Amino acid sequence: MCADERHVFATGFSNGAMMSNRVGCELSEKFHGIAPVAGNIRENANFPRCEPKESVAWLSICGDIDGACKNDFAQTAIRWKDFNGCTAGPSPTFVSATTKCAEYTNCKGGSFVEYCEIAGLGHEWSGRPRPDGSSPVQSPTNIDATAYIFDRFSTLVGGDYPRFYNDTSFRFNRAA
Repeated sequence: MCADERHVFATGFSNGAMMSNRVGCELSEKFHGIAPVAGNIRENANFPRCEPKESVAWLSICGDIDGACKNDFAQTAIRWKDFNGCTAGPSPTFVSATTKCAEYTNCKGGSFVEYCEIAGLGHEWSGRPRPDGSSPVQSPTNIDATAYIFDRFSTLVGGDYPRFYNDTSFRFNRAA
């Protein structure tokens, strides 16, 4: 395939989010970053431990009324901070009326650990309706998870990639 093997990322929603966490845990040498949305690390008899061999950027999004991720969301972020050896943070990265994102930095391998909590959001993909139209109406101040993930991970690969957050309401500035 034509994929750049140094820049492979994974994301998923709900069980797919748990899968992307597991990919980061078990295949960290293959994935540059993971972005689980509405799902955390779930260890069990078939997956007893998360032990990444290399640092992997982690960006996760969870609604504050989402029973699938809210209870151990902060603990999962702390675990990834520890896996990646991050020594600074968390520091705010993006804030709106409904979205609060924060990041751990100074991590091994140039990775980062960032998490976003969305006020009033249940088990949904932030900023986008479900394809079948069954989603409740979301606040326009919810972060668009798709665009934010793409924009954030594009900072890891360098080059001239398009940025989705070009207007001032969604712009985030990061030190180079």
